[in-house]
Amino acid sequence: MRVGESLRGSEAIAPFRCDAQPRISMGIADRGHLRSADGPHHAHHSRGRPGSAVAAYPSACVTAISRHQWSAFPQLQPAAVIPHGVDPSEFTFRPTPEDYVCYLGRFEPVKGPCQAIAAARGAGVRLLMAGPPSAYFREKVQPLIDGKSAEHVGFVRGAERDKFLGGSKALVYPIQYPETFGLVLVEAMLCGTPVAALRLGAVPEIVDEGVTGFTVEALADLPGAMTNVSRWIAAPSAPAPSSAFQSPAWPKATSAFIAPWSLREA
Repeated sequence: MRVGESLRGSEAIAPFRCDAQPRISMGIADRGHLRSADGPHHAHHSRGRPGSAVAAYPSACVTAISRHQWSAFPQLQPAAVIPHGVDPSEFTFRPTPEDYVCYLGRFEPVKGPCQAIAAARGAGVRLLMAGPPSAYFREKVQPLIDGKSAEHVGFVRGAERDKFLGGSKALVYPIQYPETFGLVLVEAMLCGTPVAALRLGAVPEIVDEGVTGFTVEALADLPGAMTNVSRWIAAPSAPAPSSAFQSPAWPKATSAFIAPWSLREA
């Protein structure tokens, strides 16, 4: 059983612009955007310090990409929590995977590529890794790659990324830092590929446990999550795709994005 088939009819979240009323939209971990009739303006603030920007623009509509992101800023009131979106037309649902699990992302300590190799070997599965080489890759990751149990396939994008994700039994996601979102998790699910991940940051908001993947608290348990995924794929009566990823999900998020901009000044 593969996950994500019902996502194929979903809609991507695209950028929107509303010039009817001057408004400010602020992503709490990035920057604010003031859009008015004469074009967009930017209200910059220090990364991770949205309070100063909100103080400068008290009428701002502040949004976040996950509940986890909001949890770091309890003093702010969200206009909306809007998950990241992707274009489903760029991903192909594949009901039958090949014999490997995958890692897709940058080769940085916070992404856990070395931990992915250790976990895959612990589970006895072949790991294919995709991403652009970096200094960390050459120093720490490459010495662990033997071309058999672990292999680097280079940087993939577009159709190559689609094939890479769709052919995998599972996406291994051993992040070492609680990220505010994990877009690659959704991309994998669109291909029907379940996730084996550490339960950090926004991961529990994205992964429907036992339906679109398995998450664990400790790295030592990640090989077991991969084993669960393999057994689950082979099961004759696996659960249906997560209702959280049915087609209404992304249009609903799109509406949530538009709503703050549709507000009118009293």
